[in-house]
Amino acid sequence: QTGLTEMYEFTLGEFGTKMTGYRKSYSKFPIANVNYINNSVLNAVASKEKDTEKYYIGIYAGTFILLNELFLRMMSSPNILPHIGDVSKEDPTKKLFNPQQFDLDTYFIAKPDEENIMPKDTKRQLYASLFTKTALNFLFDHEYAHIAFGHVDYLATQQNIFTISEDEILNDIPLNSQTLEMDADSFAAHQGLGLLKSINDTPSQLPEYRREFFCDWKNGLSNWFFSIYCLFRIFGYKNFEHSKLLKYSHPPTGIRQRLIAGSLYNYFTKNLNVGIEQEFWEIHHDAIDNVEKAFNEISETILNRNAIDFAYTPEAGKHMKLIVDNWNNVRPKLEKYANGYLVGQ
Repeated sequence: QTGLTEMYEFTLGEFGTKMTGYRKSYSKFPIANVNYINNSVLNAVASKEKDTEKYYIGIYAGTFILLNELFLRMMSSPNILPHIGDVSKEDPTKKLFNPQQFDLDTYFIAKPDEENIMPKDTKRQLYASLFTKTALNFLFDHEYAHIAFGHVDYLATQQNIFTISEDEILNDIPLNSQTLEMDADSFAAHQGLGLLKSINDTPSQLPEYRREFFCDWKNGLSNWFFSIYCLFRIFGYKNFEHSKLLKYSHPPTGIRQRLIAGSLYNYFTKNLNVGIEQEFWEIHHDAIDNVEKAFNEISETILNRNAIDFAYTPEAGKHMKLIVDNWNNVRPKLEKYANGYLVGQ
């Protein structure tokens, strides 16, 4: 419990520090009240108060605890990311019937009594914590992008929708919604990339205990991908019908991953010269494989990766192009509401 409380306070502090930094770089970026919501389900929201300019970001307590439990369970397994720490200290994998839990209440019912999922190796404990913090920071950046780039204001004005939720299908605007999600994902991904760059440029700015997680581009990017893709795996890995791709509020998990990777690769090749451009896609695919292996290692049932594999089909490629091309329709609608730089300006 003490560990959870400390991480709760630490992550809220990081969110506030990040927002202060963004507002120094972009003076028009708004202030948002950020907090955890006392709700057991897996969700996060960005919203504004009706008839005011007060903005809110809420990350559900269920998300916070489920992510923390997920990464602790993974790192307590000697078969998951065995290159980290000393796995000989760890016991056999602790499994759940299905680790893709969307509600904390059902998770605790499924969880064995008196189970200890704390890794015995201290380095693996540390990595579990850093994976959780990385995922939560991505989630914060994603929600903040919905506010900073006018998504929330646009929906409030045009659709009378004052909250963007990570588990909600928006009526009448599914393709626009998927494009907004792409924009928010892109901002959050680029912030993660910016962190890796600043750390590799000046590693002394980060506490020593956190440096190994981010040290060198290949290692840092691999850990970042693993954390974010685990987040997507529990948030968005649900059955979907190919014929209804245009009706979902969020792109399917695999497509989101591929869109993020494509955006980061373009940035790597155009703006950075760090020596891993040729290895980028191998790092990306290895991270996906590691995530899929990790989930299956802690699951009593066999989990399929259909949503991931589908993302690399011609049908998914066409859908991705629709989402990306739709930015030309969405961007003009956001201009009067955006508080910062819009891609294409």
